Amino acid sequence: MKYYMQQKKGKFAYMQLYEQIRRDIVKGILPYGTKLPSKRLLAEETGVSAITVEHTYNILCEEGYIEAKARRGYFVIYKESDFISNMETTTRNEPRKKYAQEVNCEFPFSVLAKTMRKVLTEYK
Repeated sequence: MKYYMQQKKGKFAYMQLYEQIRRDIVKGILPYGTKLPSKRLLAEETGVSAITVEHTYNILCEEGYIEAKARRGYFVIYKESDFISNMETTTRNEPRKKYAQEVNCEFPFSVLAKTMRKVLTEYK
């Protein structure tokens, strides 16, 4: 797993790492059940602190892409069938993301997707 941090003005390292890992999860490069590298190992590979990696992993956990298991590490729990992609088309053949911006939707889609997934999992 190779992730690269660029010294961009206004682009935090944890966000760069988050975007790269999330992209790999969504594209299927990191499929369901894959164990992610430890915080220390990923920090060493990318040249950032373990706290930065932990922050990235926490965001991915909150959004429902990965899950932390005590003393075992972090695992991918994303299944495309469990999520409603924010890039699906609407009835007007426009990307949903663009539609959400048009109606000034400020509720984060990732939070909605995680909540829906949790409710469906727990209550079937």
